[in-house]
Amino acid sequence: MTEVHEHFRQPSSRLQLLIFLNLYISDPTFQSKATFQQFPSILAKHELTASLLMSLLVDNSTTVCNVGLTVLAKLLPMFAKHACEDLKSMLPRLLAILARMMCWVERPPPPIRSGPDDGPDEKEEQELEAQISVRAMLRDDIEWTRLEMTFDATRSFPPSPRRYFTMLYYLFPCNVIRFLRKPFKHLADTQLESPYTIGWEEVLKERELRVKSEALLRVYACHPFLVRRDALQELSMPDVWTEYDVARMASEAVLLDLGNTAPRGEVHRSDDTGTQEQPTLVDLPGIPNTSLDRMITASIALKAGAPKRSSTTSPVSDLSASPSSQSTSPSKPHSDPSDTTWVPEGLLALQREAILLRNELNFELWLSRQTAQHLARLYVDRNQSKHDEAEWQALYNKLRNYRTQVTQLGQDLQDQKNLLASERGSMGEWKTELQSKLRELRAEKKTWIAEAAALRTAHQEVQAMLAAQGKLLAESTTEVFKLQTQQRETQHKIDRLRDYERQIEQHIKMQRLWDDDFQKFNERAEELKQQESRYRQLELRLQSFENSQTALLSHHKSPSGAQAPVVRPLTRKSRTTEQANFLEKQLTLLEDEKVKSEEARRKLREENMELREEGEEMRAMIELLKGQVAKQKGVMPVAQLPDPA
Repeated sequence: MTEVHEHFRQPSSRLQLLIFLNLYISDPTFQSKATFQQFPSILAKHELTASLLMSLLVDNSTTVCNVGLTVLAKLLPMFAKHACEDLKSMLPRLLAILARMMCWVERPPPPIRSGPDDGPDEKEEQELEAQISVRAMLRDDIEWTRLEMTFDATRSFPPSPRRYFTMLYYLFPCNVIRFLRKPFKHLADTQLESPYTIGWEEVLKERELRVKSEALLRVYACHPFLVRRDALQELSMPDVWTEYDVARMASEAVLLDLGNTAPRGEVHRSDDTGTQEQPTLVDLPGIPNTSLDRMITASIALKAGAPKRSSTTSPVSDLSASPSSQSTSPSKPHSDPSDTTWVPEGLLALQREAILLRNELNFELWLSRQTAQHLARLYVDRNQSKHDEAEWQALYNKLRNYRTQVTQLGQDLQDQKNLLASERGSMGEWKTELQSKLRELRAEKKTWIAEAAALRTAHQEVQAMLAAQGKLLAESTTEVFKLQTQQRETQHKIDRLRDYERQIEQHIKMQRLWDDDFQKFNERAEELKQQESRYRQLELRLQSFENSQTALLSHHKSPSGAQAPVVRPLTRKSRTTEQANFLEKQLTLLEDEKVKSEEARRKLREENMELREEGEEMRAMIELLKGQVAKQKGVMPVAQLPDPA
């Protein structure tokens, strides 16, 4: 579709592509394929549909518009079933296309030529082109190449919007009537801008649109939706066409056109002004008034090599020219069959009429296929109706049988009533006998009541005694249970308490040992103090020895010692040696004692720190045990007690 759209924007390929699309969607096997379910929904959103609507809005070729209207009339029921919301969004453009087809600018017939060398009046052609171009000028923002009316050989008749109007009126009757009543207000409300440089009021003629729409609506039946809803409800209500198929919509739309109900051999056609023409055999627009002799003459002339047409016409203008026209004026008969000056014009008219006839035939075949499908569905509905009728008849027969049974049951009921009335006479004897039996039973009942009251009183006393005994038993059971429970609860406490006492005794022994160790520590501390004092004494003694040695040395150096020069040095030397040895011994002893005292002091400090830590741990453990024993309700298991070590 994208490739088709790109070529569709070129005017030279527009007509051929429209014919291709018309044949494609009219193919009998097209709707039976699985892709048919997706094709309308995709095509409704594709740019090809927008280009088709733009072509119908602005192109001036009546042949293109005829084929385009046929394609659009076939696509409308498909869009209604598979893409209803998209169809509602393009409704303003569809109505604008309808108005343009009704107000089509008809091209006047060309002037009569007096001879083969006479050409068209250039002044009249220029005036005609100027008049058409003023009304048909597009806006600058619209990128579209129009297919202009370049064919000037025959008269151009406007395209027939009847089939297109039939399908649009069937799908949206309320909006179509509202648009035909006030077209410009409807276009303004929907905010549809005109593609031309002028507004819709200048493009469309309101009076002409009103006259042609009234003439067109006279041959259509009243749509049922016009009674049940309005224009707004028609667009806002859920999709009602999803339950319909394309064949049903096409067939029911054709039934709205009352012209289709006329006899096939005599169809009255009405022109745009509402006047009736003479009956024709076939209702086809623009059939040329060409005789068989002229057609044979044209064929012979073409085979023999007829003169070519003027260079002003192109193949595009040949195929895209306006609808069928008469090639020559009726007032100028062709007396000479050998005159072939009119052959190109007749050939173009025949080509155009062949395209239009193929288009009409294609639409009729498509409509006949849709009608056949609709008839098949109606046949199925008829068979279903027959089945429903048979089922209803069976139910009616069952109802009659039920009514017969009801009558029989009513008769049986009446017999039972008669039997009951006959038996009422013998009921008196039974009543007397029953009353006597009733008195006996009442007396017996009184005795039973007295005995029951006595038994009930005894039973209540027994029940009260049993209740009291049961209460005492329950209390005893509860008390025993409590005692047993308390015994079970306290037994392990007692067992654990003995363990705690044994542990406390161990802790007390440890405390005593710790006290003994602490006493030893204190004694060692006293010994250490004594050692320190002794060390101080030794230091003082050593200091005194050093002082005395210093004094002796100073004394020997004094002048008073000069009287014994020989003895004094020896004596001094001996004394000095003795003193030195003695001092060395004393210093060695002091050093040894100092080292020992330091080592003992270090060991005592370490033992003191260990004992202090053990004492603190023992105190904390004892306090913890005392708190647990005093506050805790249950006894802590042995596994949870802290390690005495």
